[in-house]
Amino acid sequence: MTKQEFAAEMAWLMCAIRCELVSGDDDDAKVERRAATSAYYECLGDLPLEVFKIATRRVAVAHPWKNFPSIAELREAAALTIGGETQALTGVEAFGMAYRIAASFDPSLTGPYFRKGKLFNSQAEAYMDGLPPLVEQSIRRFGGLTVLANADPNFARREFAAIFDGLASREQFHRLLPAPVKDAIAAIGHREEVKAITHTPAAVKLAESFGKEAST
Repeated sequence: MTKQEFAAEMAWLMCAIRCELVSGDDDDAKVERRAATSAYYECLGDLPLEVFKIATRRVAVAHPWKNFPSIAELREAAALTIGGETQALTGVEAFGMAYRIAASFDPSLTGPYFRKGKLFNSQAEAYMDGLPPLVEQSIRRFGGLTVLANADPNFARREFAAIFDGLASREQFHRLLPAPVKDAIAAIGHREEVKAITHTPAAVKLAESFGKEAST
């Protein structure tokens, strides 16, 4: 998205919610407006124009306050748009999807499995085909379909929902990050000096001490 396209969408949003990004015409207001516009573009400019257009419309109809939407609010609306979501799946709803599959799963059947006109490497692969990725990841984190099917339903519901919600939060946070920030984090994580620092005896000892404190 170019700066001109971004400016046009921001102008549309200001008109739609009847609120300026920074109000006032004096010199201080102009300086603040330039700085704020630059900050918004830095954090939102990596979005495709069509995604940002939809995000501004989503925010415009759901932002009841008399202030300009934050970067986080616009970024979240864009993340939901990119993910094709209109309503987020809850942990309990995800458990229901997974448990229905687990209840009909037969662990005694091994090898290739034919289902709905397709040949799969295993029954588990066949049963999880078409599930939302986060639901499938949660099943694997829980221990698989067999473990899920044999677990106490109340325990399974609570633990599965916690796993799903944790994965969903992490994915949502990742979506909200601007592309340059993701690249910077990845670059830092691959540096040998960072790995060396995080794996020193002192760093390991510190991490262990935090773990002990958290468990007490």
